[in-house]
Amino acid sequence: MIRITVKTTDHEADRIVLAERGDNLLDCLRNAGIPLRADCGGIGTCGKCRVTIDGTPALACMTYVTRDISVTLPTDTGTEDQISAERDDLLTAERAARAADTNTGSAAGCFAAVDLGTTTIAVSLIDRAAGNVLASASFLNPQYTFGADVISRINVSLDDSSKLSKMIRERIGAELASLLQTAGVGASGLDLIVIAGNTTMSYILLGLPCRSLGFAPFKPAFAAGGRYEAAELFGSGFADTKCLLVPYLSAFVGGDITSGLIATEREGDYLIIDMGTNGELAYMTGEKLLCTSTAAGPAFEGVNLTCGMGGTAGAVSKVWLDNGELQFKTIADAAARGICGSGVLDLMACLIAAGAVKANGKFNDEHPFVADRQVSLAGDVVFTQKDAREFQLAKSAVRSGVEILFAEAGAVPGKVLLAGGFGQHLDPESAFATGLLPESLRGRVTAAGNTSLAGAVRIGFDTALLDRAEYYAKKSREINLAAHKNFSDSFMTYMRFDT
Repeated sequence: MIRITVKTTDHEADRIVLAERGDNLLDCLRNAGIPLRADCGGIGTCGKCRVTIDGTPALACMTYVTRDISVTLPTDTGTEDQISAERDDLLTAERAARAADTNTGSAAGCFAAVDLGTTTIAVSLIDRAAGNVLASASFLNPQYTFGADVISRINVSLDDSSKLSKMIRERIGAELASLLQTAGVGASGLDLIVIAGNTTMSYILLGLPCRSLGFAPFKPAFAAGGRYEAAELFGSGFADTKCLLVPYLSAFVGGDITSGLIATEREGDYLIIDMGTNGELAYMTGEKLLCTSTAAGPAFEGVNLTCGMGGTAGAVSKVWLDNGELQFKTIADAAARGICGSGVLDLMACLIAAGAVKANGKFNDEHPFVADRQVSLAGDVVFTQKDAREFQLAKSAVRSGVEILFAEAGAVPGKVLLAGGFGQHLDPESAFATGLLPESLRGRVTAAGNTSLAGAVRIGFDTALLDRAEYYAKKSREINLAAHKNFSDSFMTYMRFDT
């Protein structure tokens, strides 16, 4: 048996992990419950699982142990809790909605609303009668160590879906227990949990096989929505708690979008765009509901980038030009450690405006911002040509989806709601400058915040709205971009930054 001594931080004791000769180091750390980022799913391309082995840097996913070793983890493992800036606004809007809604009632007790994302999970514990947030938290989905996107998670679940299911159930259950303790509420005081998540995350939560989501024709084989017993998902500590799971619209337009429709249905004729790991779009016009999804990749969430990170302290979140020089702001005004999605969008807009990026996406090597095919922001925080290409692919995918949806609907919506953490902090001017959004939407774009969580909150106040969500799931018509006759041409067109 081989001993792996794992060193983390100065104030934590070393851990000993036992392994067999030839075992993969990343797998050993995962199995021991030691989190380590592996955005690429462990195929050696993202570089985020870099550790130090006996003083020598190495990728954990490419290392196979053959002797006793000492492993030092990176200072930033990507595990720090995420801070969701929009959650304080959530209940203000919801209280206003309840004031105009007479059928929500004012029953005693509390409920929990959960936004189950591929990258981030947000949880709010809410006093039903008072309409107050008792406690809330936002944190990285622990499955990130198996890859940043849903395809990586699907691939892992093909071999063993129980591993990912157990991981997410335990983390949500522990977080709920912690919030109840923080709020001074016993477990018996929690009577309802409402969960909204994308289709893959919902399947994994329920322990359903994901094969139908990962292979053509990409049609979900099982329903993932409705009413469940919380104890079956999160343990006996929730024996008196019911659980509602918001239904999906399609394989890649999940319950998070359905929940968003519940949160925003008072808006009338509108389009919801959630630019997370998977770009999801839903267009509500009259009695018509069109939806589509596009493989945007996780670039908008700061993933798969050389110095990409989530929206935590030290992430470059805003970039602008001042007298021809790049200026930036970080979250919490901390020292720059990386760059998150909103910072990437701003940076690309600035590089295009300054002429440092050409219309075809290639860096202008003659520009003073560019050195060795990368742009330096601060210290070791850089943005490379490869990062620009990641953004370019994501931008073109979303823009193509938007244009095709408009063509299918035969109209441009009166309002566009940008959902999710990235949408909340996105600068519309940067979106227009990069071509992420068409000029026809200028003046119509609004940041809507976490509409998935907001919809779960509305359902928590009025559980009859789950029937409304199920109605949306049945009435929606999915536009399959991969099979659409115009998608390939559209994608190539919007790869450019002058269209």
